[in-house]
Amino acid sequence: MKKLDINIPVYDQDVVILKADSLQTIDDYIEDCYRVQLEKSSCRSASTYILPENVIIIGITPEVTDRIIVHETGHATFQLLKNIGINPYYDDESFCYIQDYLFDKVTNWNNRND
Repeated sequence: MKKLDINIPVYDQDVVILKADSLQTIDDYIEDCYRVQLEKSSCRSASTYILPENVIIIGITPEVTDRIIVHETGHATFQLLKNIGINPYYDDESFCYIQDYLFDKVTNWNNRND
């Protein structure tokens, strides 16, 4: 499994990216490391995990596409803003900047780790 920690310094928040051959491998890792019980998802190539204590994880597999990464970074961005008390519905500019930042970091890292 490969791991990338993305820090959003202006908000002092982190998003963790995990890449493995399957989401089941990622699920098992998260359940073991974070001592949580996850609901099983029907997703096959990516998923966003919102854990206690404001931990945000995006799990991806080799089958992930940029379109799916946009979707998952949207979930992560929404939660990150909620974590710090910003309503993403009313601050769309912050939402767009953070999602763009996350998307860029994830896709660049993913392309280097194929």
